[in-house]
Amino acid sequence: MMGVDKAALLAWLGRKAVTENALIGAVYDGLISRIKRGEFDEEEVER
Repeated sequence: MMGVDKAALLAWLGRKAVTENALIGAVYDGLISRIKRGEFDEEEVER
């Protein structure tokens, strides 16, 4: 299985965070922070 390209994901989220709606921007910023801190699993679990 192919993993997620973390750098590309962070770059995409960073571009999406630039918005006129402050709430949406804060959500994207929060996701970026959590990914950088490593709060998400990086491997997909087989079920």
